[in-house]
Amino acid sequence: MMGILVGVIPKFSLLPWVIGIIAMLLPLNLVALAVTIVIFSFAGPLLDPWFHQVGYSVLIDPALQEFWQSMAQSETFIWLQLDNTVVTGSVVAWLIASLPGYFICKAFVLTLRPTWNRIFGVSAGVANHPTVMSS
Repeated sequence: MMGILVGVIPKFSLLPWVIGIIAMLLPLNLVALAVTIVIFSFAGPLLDPWFHQVGYSVLIDPALQEFWQSMAQSETFIWLQLDNTVVTGSVVAWLIASLPGYFICKAFVLTLRPTWNRIFGVSAGVANHPTVMSS
């Protein structure tokens, strides 16, 4: 899910770089992270018109005006480019899609894992336990 966020956010802001560094520090599969970033970097520009609409509606929402005005006083806010409609829209869309996306990905992995283990000959007991070296 972190790779999707880094992939869809425009790369001209500091935000995808910060999220990418945080993702690399977490115990994630870095190959899957890199592949996801590359795939969604190509899909991101196709979604930019929709992200613009979402970001615009969030940024002009009267209920959030005080929040955005207080955030605009921060240097970090400016560096992260959260005043950009596409950046804000992509973050909001990712936040909304992350929970259902998590459950979809989890179901996909749980469905695919037995087939993957059978194809590559991985035993369930061996895959889940670290190797113990005896002397």
